[in-house]
Amino acid sequence: MKNLVKEIFNKHFNDEAIGISEIIGKGMVSRVFKIETQDSKFIIKTLENESSTKEYNKEKWCLDQMKNIDIPSPEVYFVGTYENNAYIVMEFIDGECGTETKLDRDLIWKTLGEYASKINNIKVDGFGLDFNNGKFVNGHTQTWEDYVDYNLSMLTDDDVFIEKRIYSLEQRDKIKNIFNELKNNISLALSHSDLSPRNVIIRNGRVYLYDFGAAFVTIKFYYDMITLLKSQIMINIPEILESDIHGVASDKQFEEFLNGYGVSLGEYKNKHEVKTHAVLLLDAFDKLRWAVDKSPISVKGLTIYAKKVVEIMLRYRDGT
Repeated sequence: MKNLVKEIFNKHFNDEAIGISEIIGKGMVSRVFKIETQDSKFIIKTLENESSTKEYNKEKWCLDQMKNIDIPSPEVYFVGTYENNAYIVMEFIDGECGTETKLDRDLIWKTLGEYASKINNIKVDGFGLDFNNGKFVNGHTQTWEDYVDYNLSMLTDDDVFIEKRIYSLEQRDKIKNIFNELKNNISLALSHSDLSPRNVIIRNGRVYLYDFGAAFVTIKFYYDMITLLKSQIMINIPEILESDIHGVASDKQFEEFLNGYGVSLGEYKNKHEVKTHAVLLLDAFDKLRWAVDKSPISVKGLTIYAKKVVEIMLRYRDGT
């Protein structure tokens, strides 16, 4: 693989690569390599699948937007394919990983809240995780309303979730009402969807943000909130895969994230908490239905998680 990476580098640069090393643990899907020349350092991420260029084009598009909203991030130089491998070449940011830095972790979370607010205000078109010709798309549900309706349509008498005791038949109407409420008064926005210290580099006191592979257009503000909340729940479930857990924020760090976004804890609890938990429930059901069809290894953990989210949601609704 190092030879392939060197050939990709030579395709674009007239400089000699004096060092190529794989960075282990920094890419959940891609293989990540650092390339050093006499004067510069680069990152090359690669996947053995030409179709993955669409993911790298999305990442490039997102990182290009960061320049316009004053969020420090690596510059992307090239996206392409080479011998059936998709790749992206970008700037190497020399600094400390956010999980290892001595910088105050609360400050990092507050900064991430500021970044979430800025990212939410980028002009976007479409809905979904995939990116094609400047538009975000979802092959299964074309709009947010379609996404909600799909999950509503699955709440049938013979729903496998009832068999799994995730919810009861008696609770179904309440869950339907919760989902139906999410079709009203919503705005869509770009979400990084994995804002956490593991996806930042600290250089000279500045917080550099990277890894937009999971970025997508979804419900504004609330998806960023549930990304933090679901990690707090998942971290206590041994059956959950590590790849399903994003950065885990303490209650204090969650408050700092809110402050960075521009929302006080009191405002969140009074105006947003109930809706946040409704989105959390919708997401939990949708992710588990996906896992039942596509990722059997994830089903056990996500089933336990969905049960916990139902308990939390109904407890909030019932005021107990």
